[in-house]
Amino acid sequence: MYLKPTALKDILIKDYPALSNSSTVAESLSLLVQNNLKAIPIIDKSSHIIGMITGPDILKFVAEGKDINHNISDDLLKEIFIANENSSIFDTWKSHTIISPIIGAVDSHNKFSGIITEGDLLNAYQKQLDFLLEELQLIHNSAYNGMIVVDKRGIIRMFNTIAETISGVMANEALGKEVEQIIPGLDLMKVIQLQKPEINQKLKIGTYSILLNKTPIIYNGEVLGAIGVFQDLTQLESTFKELNDLKAVTKTLEMIFESALEAIVVVDKNCNILYCNQKYADFLKTPKSEVIGKPITRLARKSKLNQTISTGIAEIGKTLKVNNNKTLVVNRIPLKDNYGKIIGAVGVTIFKDIDELKDIAQKFKLLETRVKLYKKELENIRSTKFTFRNFIGKSRVIKEIKKTAIIASKTALPVLIIGETGTGKELLAHAIHQYSPRKEKDFIGINCAAIPKELLESELFGYEKGAFTGARSKGKPGKFELADKGTLFLDEIGDMPLEMQAKLLRVLQEREIERVGGIKPIEVDFRLIAATNQDIEDMVKIGKFRGDLFYRLNAIKINLPPLRERREDIGVSINHFLKNKSKETGKIEITHEAANLLTNYNWPGNVRELNNVLETTLNFIENNRIDIKHLPSYITNLTRKSGIISPSNIKSLSDLEKEAILKTIKFTKGNMAKSSKLLGIHRTVLYKKLKKYEFNILLDSIRRE
Repeated sequence: MYLKPTALKDILIKDYPALSNSSTVAESLSLLVQNNLKAIPIIDKSSHIIGMITGPDILKFVAEGKDINHNISDDLLKEIFIANENSSIFDTWKSHTIISPIIGAVDSHNKFSGIITEGDLLNAYQKQLDFLLEELQLIHNSAYNGMIVVDKRGIIRMFNTIAETISGVMANEALGKEVEQIIPGLDLMKVIQLQKPEINQKLKIGTYSILLNKTPIIYNGEVLGAIGVFQDLTQLESTFKELNDLKAVTKTLEMIFESALEAIVVVDKNCNILYCNQKYADFLKTPKSEVIGKPITRLARKSKLNQTISTGIAEIGKTLKVNNNKTLVVNRIPLKDNYGKIIGAVGVTIFKDIDELKDIAQKFKLLETRVKLYKKELENIRSTKFTFRNFIGKSRVIKEIKKTAIIASKTALPVLIIGETGTGKELLAHAIHQYSPRKEKDFIGINCAAIPKELLESELFGYEKGAFTGARSKGKPGKFELADKGTLFLDEIGDMPLEMQAKLLRVLQEREIERVGGIKPIEVDFRLIAATNQDIEDMVKIGKFRGDLFYRLNAIKINLPPLRERREDIGVSINHFLKNKSKETGKIEITHEAANLLTNYNWPGNVRELNNVLETTLNFIENNRIDIKHLPSYITNLTRKSGIISPSNIKSLSDLEKEAILKTIKFTKGNMAKSSKLLGIHRTVLYKKLKKYEFNILLDSIRRE
């Protein structure tokens, strides 16, 4: 390490007063007394230093009775040492020849810039020397080996920490002592006298066996001393052991390469062969001992490892024709050091002949065919369950909805499906996903009304381990992550809390999330489909739903009308359901009277309620025939009382919902699980509606019955 000395300007007194040669002796005397100065630099009109005037000279001038009001004459001026302010302290002190109380400093234009006293210069010089000695000692102590420096008399001047460890003597005890007194046998005086180094001498110091190098220190032909550098042989032996271990590993690798079925060759950056196994030597038809160190292009002219070194690009599974008309399959891989620099390449012949690939290729083709078959079967299963074919209806409105949904499926825009409970919103969402470019990825659904708002955020965003009490030890991905590259379906989005609506809007805008308890953003790419049975626009007006989120979701809006407003679809739905069930149990028929009764029912639970009623009814029929007597009593009684539906006797949606819930609960005798299943809604939603319509007291009385 080299320490650049501090420049003179770093310790300069820049505001030191100076006088011009036109100043009077009285002015110089006043300046000396007021500022307690020893000397004052005198400069000319160009600010060049022309000398200095000292306190003793002025006092002598006054004592001689001379007129102090006269200008400073040349005979009063003393010579002053002048140095450039950019000069180092070392150079300034070395060139300082004139002894004077002050030293004048000038800038690059030779103009006065300040002064420094001889004392300050000496102190700065001494500090620099001390610092250099400390740095040298630090380097000395940081050395891996023991180091001792002696002068030409054999007196120890430097003694590092490794020397302390090996000798058992502290540096403060050794410094200033004769070296033979501290470590007998070093004999550093011998190399001083002979002025020749002695290398690799073995010596015993206490319990240590050391390897010693001794070198004289010579400067300008004069011997100034000597330095002894020694190393613990125990550490060297450990290094030798590591080398032997490395040789053992190398030997093991050679055994592995020799036992490999492939021919292997390694070349350096100049394409000279560093290693090859016996199979590669046999391939070259050359003894292995004659291969090492030879250019591979001379022994195997068709080798392309030189191109691999030149391009730095690996070649995997390439073919190579050889003289016996065989086609080999080879890998060529560049070798790089830790800095990415190419240092060679390796070539591996992975098959003896390409004919050996035929059997493997045939097996692979068979597996590929099976995978395609399984994939096709999976697509058939998924398409059977989630396509527009399963969205039943022949009414004009259903046909228009299908057209709109098919167009929507080809875009990435959000879709908002609005409709009463049980109209088939989720089925339509599935169909849109299945018809979209994302059909190969997952369809992830979540019911916003069925999950408590405290848990909704962790369900959507996921959480890191330890994010909260009860969290999984490994964390959990949320619905946003699970739907990546696929479709996310948010059912009953009208029940999503406002604060969660704001977070959903940000995800739609930024396309990234952070798990609960996480700090790393995660990019997500999903297609959003939302559904609700509420009037979102009215909710926006009264502040229960964010307007900015609504307009984001409302890119494509699909209104699903209730089943009672498209009665021509009721019969179609009944026939479709019974046709599917007939495949399991044999042909199922329904009487005209039963079908007419079902057609005239208002179906507040819509298609879901219709399917649940038919599913329940099938458990009570005989001879695979549905008659009026098999239908639930709340449907037969209600329909008979109301007669054929007409605009005059249609009840409001809330009244129909109340009536359906009440009849269902009475039918199940208060069994909430069965009631929610028949109504086609989640049990949590059913409890909310019971609270809304104040049915809790009635529920208790039904259960007591």
